[in-house]
Parts: sequence; C-alpha cells; structure tokens
Amino acid sequence: MHTSKVHLTAALIAAVATLAACAPATATGGGVDSGPGADLYENHCLECHESTVHVRERHAARTFEEVQTWVRRWAQYRELDWNEDEIRAVSTYLNERYYRY
Repeated sequence: MHTSKVHLTAALIAAVATLAACAPATATGGGVDSGPGADLYENHCLECHESTVHVRERHAARTFEEVQTWVRRWAQYRELDWNEDEIRAVSTYLNERYYRY
C-alpha cells in the first residue's frame, strides 16, 4: 500500500512538472500577451479589431514602420492622445503577436 502511494505521488509530481514546462509564457506573466502594448490594444482597439484583421493574407502594413503608422493613425482618429512610447508599445505588441517584421 505504501509503495503505491509513493508511485502515485511521483507520477503526480512528474505530471505537474510536465504541464508547467509546456505552459505558455503568458501563464507566468511574461510573453507577448502581457505588457503595456497588449493592455492598450485590449482596452482601446479590440472594440473594432478582432484578431482576424491581423492574420488576413493581405496586410495593410508590410513593415514595422507601417505598423507604427497605422497605430498612430488610429490613435489620432480615436483621439486617444497616445505618446510615442505608447504607440511604439502597441506597435511592438502587434508585431510580436501577429506580423514578426
């Protein structure tokens, strides 16, 4: 009986360790889906933009600079009063999450 408890405990520890190793970075607070760029995007852009707008084959932006231009343009249109650091943060988030330029 004691031996089976030891084996069960070892199996559970191995399973938890495997799941922790396979978990995405966002589960630990890091990664692309966290940070100021992601927060700004989620709070101000997701009302109109679903993720499908970024994964369609014909992107409006073809370079990182063009991503920044689009972010700046929409921030001005929406009267968000974002500074250059916020525009860069959202642009970087979008680039890392979808475009990879």
